[in-house]
Amino acid sequence: MSIESALEQGRGIIVTREHRHLRNQFARAIAAGELVRLFPGVLVASNLSADPGIRARAALAWQPGHVLMGPAAALVTFWRDCPVDAIDLAGANTRLVPDGVRLHQVSVPYDLRVAWEAGQATNPALTVLDMAAMGRWDALCHGLRTGSVSLESLSWADATLPWRHGVSSRAECLLAASGNPWSVPELDLHQLYRSAGITGWVGNQPMICGGRRFIPDVAFRHARVIVEVDGRSHHDGPGSFESDRDRHNSFVADGWAVLHVTPRMIWNESRLVIAQTRAVVPGRWRD
Repeated sequence: MSIESALEQGRGIIVTREHRHLRNQFARAIAAGELVRLFPGVLVASNLSADPGIRARAALAWQPGHVLMGPAAALVTFWRDCPVDAIDLAGANTRLVPDGVRLHQVSVPYDLRVAWEAGQATNPALTVLDMAAMGRWDALCHGLRTGSVSLESLSWADATLPWRHGVSSRAECLLAASGNPWSVPELDLHQLYRSAGITGWVGNQPMICGGRRFIPDVAFRHARVIVEVDGRSHHDGPGSFESDRDRHNSFVADGWAVLHVTPRMIWNESRLVIAQTRAVVPGRWRD
């Protein structure tokens, strides 16, 4: 078998112990820059060495008994474009931890694992809880927006876990999930409302306006007030501009007042956001 055949068989990854007869060719290919020793005993094609999916597979090939977790688990289970800065593995410690790997000495209940490739990864609910403990709230928002997780699945995962680091962040994650935020700015707006004692709102719940279905970012249904979080990543471009105006007009035509806030306002002008919300909502409250 040639190196090319080994790479094809492993889809860009070579576990050297399975191809000992090629060790001299491996040495020459590494010297020529064609292969990279990503982890002990694991080679990858140099042009694929930065790919997070390849790195995740290579990490499990290096430690096949470990469980993929964190951003890499999100990448391979429910979030194809998840930013991955390192590969997180749950399992026993090793004498050597290569660069680009974070090793967590925690146990993962079998009910919270899913099969992936030749190994295992944490399921979406546990992945979201773990990423919240890492300060990565984008996974919660993506999971809720795509339906990959729910408050129910997150609560079940939390109840299934034995005590371990991150209990407080898990409770915080469940509270955040109860508001159903679909973006980090929305999550921050929810937290702002909670801290200010502003209640009576729901996040991303479908509603019918003028016979059409919409999902407003935040709605005070009794007061008929909608709060839209306008971020550049989702509202730039001519198509978004037109659809946003149509959306706004549909709300207003159906008798709703609409407030627009931006991430910068939420983060840097929180008092203004609170004041504007309080000024509009109580005056329109209906029993």
